[in-house]
Amino acid sequence: MSEELTKINNSGDREKRWGETVGSYFEAADITNEEINFPAIVRGIGDIEGQTILDYGCGNGRFSRKIELMKAKRVIGVDREQSMIDLARKSNPDSQIEYHVNLEGTMAFLEDNSVDKVMANLVFMMSPTKEDMSQAFREVQRVLKENGIFVYLVTHSAFIEKGAPDYRNQFDEPFDYFAEEKPYRFILLDSQGKEINEKFYDYHYTLATYLNMAIQSGFTIVGVEEVGYNDSNVAERHKISQEFQKFPQSFMVVSKKLNASK
Repeated sequence: MSEELTKINNSGDREKRWGETVGSYFEAADITNEEINFPAIVRGIGDIEGQTILDYGCGNGRFSRKIELMKAKRVIGVDREQSMIDLARKSNPDSQIEYHVNLEGTMAFLEDNSVDKVMANLVFMMSPTKEDMSQAFREVQRVLKENGIFVYLVTHSAFIEKGAPDYRNQFDEPFDYFAEEKPYRFILLDSQGKEINEKFYDYHYTLATYLNMAIQSGFTIVGVEEVGYNDSNVAERHKISQEFQKFPQSFMVVSKKLNASK
């Protein structure tokens, strides 16, 4: 592994890079996120009206705001990066969304069994280690009510090299599906199709790891979905090539917190 990638594994460096890339990250077209990932999460999470929803890894809060408009009773946005939370608060100062930084991966500001549902969009590929991911899952499990729903969506591990219409992934070494915790460069495209040249990295995990992480953390899996450009209207509207319509870009897991009394 290169010296640069070794440094990326350091948590402080990772958060610093997020802070440096906030502006350009949200200049991206991000069609995949808006048109296929978020609708999938809404399908997975089910009823929203009157619910307390936690957006884990909320970024600039764009999906938190959409959930608020769907009449959630309470929306809580959490992110590890202060600059993301600052941006979320500035984006809609009149919003009732509660934003918090959880730099250490803990959510001490939330009580046990206090949240109805949790959504996490494109968050866990950012975990540099399995232990880091496991800690996040344990915290989600702690704050969820019994039988609460936890929906998380990640880049589809089996097709990670193929990318999507608005981003591509670049490995420093030849791709090995079974080699986990390997960093790879995540390269976004702006609205003009130009690459945003920021050195931002995610980490590779197998689908088995993403599924077993939920099971080992006290969840039961109630559904999975391989998310792609299956809607012909969306594909036509954004001129998505046939190449990107033949495989899923994302993988979504719908899980439920086990009832401790049983």
